[in-house]
Amino acid sequence: MIDFRKVLNGRRGKLFDDQGKFLAMINTWQAQVNITNTDYRPAGEAQSVAIFDSYSVTLTFTETVIEDETFLEKLFNAIRNKEQLIMNFMGVVEGHNGNETRLVFRDCVPDSAIDIANIQVGDIINRSWSWRVNSAPELQEIIEAS
Repeated sequence: MIDFRKVLNGRRGKLFDDQGKFLAMINTWQAQVNITNTDYRPAGEAQSVAIFDSYSVTLTFTETVIEDETFLEKLFNAIRNKEQLIMNFMGVVEGHNGNETRLVFRDCVPDSAIDIANIQVGDIINRSWSWRVNSAPELQEIIEAS
């Protein structure tokens, strides 16, 4: 039986920028790894097997716009200077007993469509970001079951 008191919820997750600053304006974040396999079927075998080929990691988050400068200013400066914007992030998930899982994402570059402006009267302004993580993510600590 599951002890519902130990189930983690979203308020136990935090995202920090590359300077270690807590990104309080981020209300959702997600990291995903996409694994690509190559099929291999040895002669005489009916079943093919998957052989690891490559992977990519994507970090996405939704920014609630409070002060419209943190990421957008860095993005516009990079575009204006014809440079690639590169940032590091750290995601933290806190356990009930004080332990943490820290996920470090280095060499992240903007990837895909970014909401520069997405305004609807009466709604809170949010901006969606998608980042390609160009270094292998690091797992610093693992939450231990309590």
